[in-house]
Amino acid sequence: MLEAVKVALDPSPAQERLLLSHAGAARFAFNAGLARVKEALDAGAKPEWSFYSLRKWWNANKDALAVSDDGVIWWGENSKEAYSSGLEALAKGLSNWAKSRKGVRKGRRVGFPRFKSKDRTVPRFAHTTGTFGLIHGDPKALRLPTRGGAVGVDLGIKTLATLSDGTVIENPRCLAASERRLKQAQKALSRKTMGSKRRAKARAKVARINARVANQRLDAMHKATTWLAGTYSEISIEDLNVAGMARNHHLAKAVSDAAFAEFRRQLEYKTAKTGARLHVVDRWYPSSKTCSKCGRVKAKLSLNERTYRCDGCGLVMDRDLNAAININVAGSAPETVNAHRGTRSRSNQHGCATQVPTKCEPSRRGGKTRRLGADGRKDALQTATK
Repeated sequence: MLEAVKVALDPSPAQERLLLSHAGAARFAFNAGLARVKEALDAGAKPEWSFYSLRKWWNANKDALAVSDDGVIWWGENSKEAYSSGLEALAKGLSNWAKSRKGVRKGRRVGFPRFKSKDRTVPRFAHTTGTFGLIHGDPKALRLPTRGGAVGVDLGIKTLATLSDGTVIENPRCLAASERRLKQAQKALSRKTMGSKRRAKARAKVARINARVANQRLDAMHKATTWLAGTYSEISIEDLNVAGMARNHHLAKAVSDAAFAEFRRQLEYKTAKTGARLHVVDRWYPSSKTCSKCGRVKAKLSLNERTYRCDGCGLVMDRDLNAAININVAGSAPETVNAHRGTRSRSNQHGCATQVPTKCEPSRRGGKTRRLGADGRKDALQTATK
């Protein structure tokens, strides 16, 4: 397993000017190559737009392209990697456009690349060549610490995660906490004149608020997933259709703020790191509708019903806790080969649902961990709302 480290740079003024110059060089090479391709397409020709062809064309014409108004050739002021980075991005964009146009590329349709402006483009460039090596660690086997048993995790919006042992991880709802300030900043931005310094300042303020919300969300996610991966040896979660849930206009913002996909992504690599096992239960398994005591499946269960009441055995239990217990049981079932990381469990004998699962609902802000009673299987439990 490879683990990446993200580091924030704190350059000096001179270093910042140098970085911006290299980012501008990458943008210049991108626009120059795109102009050449568009000119050839308009003329009815079939230009070569592979990275190798674009870089060969650039090397042959850079003395005529990278020239200032005074006739000074300036391309030597930046590393060749900056120009190669821009050309590589152009080649990738053109390739994605061609594959999308032919129907070869999956996903949403990709449009033709557009010219990059200095004001609306994030300054960045990357190395396209170089050698990278891995340092091999101690080949001896590591002794992993002893952890708890198996647990099922039911993800939601009212509570971020409800565990089958009664533990509840509250949803911090970071976007909702900063939404008022964000709206004010966006409203102020919309009133500024295009291209003005005040608009750039207002845009930077909006970016800072969005970055703060994202960092708060990631911090909460990392704390929750690190605790889960280090506490339990077997973790079962549902394969939620996040894209389908986000299509619900009443829940889209809350679903995006909960970041279920990021929660699962972090669990996948952290369980691999700690030695725990992650089981992914089929998305059509009716965990909320199934009674965790007798196995009876309800025909309908509205989102407003926060307490599960079984018509067969009379079980009364918190809805999310009941689903978490069912997920834990389904995760312990015989497994099949999973195309994704982790394992996927078979659905039980009660069958599958026939619609996109949207068992999440908006709620007030949380942020702490609590436990639903001492015995989640027997007590009649309800989530307290403060």
